Amino acid sequence: MIGVLIEQNDKRPNPISPRLLFRMHGQMCETPVEATAFPQRRVGWDYDVIAQWTEPKQAESCIAWARETWDVVSPYADGVYINHLDHDHDHDDDVRIRSAYGANYDRRVDVKRKYDPGNFFRLNINIPPE
Repeated sequence: MIGVLIEQNDKRPNPISPRLLFRMHGQMCETPVEATAFPQRRVGWDYDVIAQWTEPKQAESCIAWARETWDVVSPYADGVYINHLDHDHDHDDDVRIRSAYGANYDRRVDVKRKYDPGNFFRLNINIPPE
């Protein structure tokens, strides 16, 4: 995976698009997966790809680079960190959200059905109460 990250870094369309790699460890890894909605409880690494640009003409290449980076890094991933998702109208949000919550997704749907059956709280990374 390190080789893939280095290759993608070399393809970065501009120097202001950061990549972050940080260790996931400590108390969060000692909490049982089923105790909270957050399922990524293993000791490991988190990798973030953040496409940024200052000129509108850079948008397309920066977004393409971020998506390509995710595509080549995702085989090494065991999930998606929910706080790193935003709405992506070119991809299936449901698949991405299910990946973020993993085995805890169905419990989230149950909570949504019970406390927000009308889906009032939907202007986020939404879990429909269906």
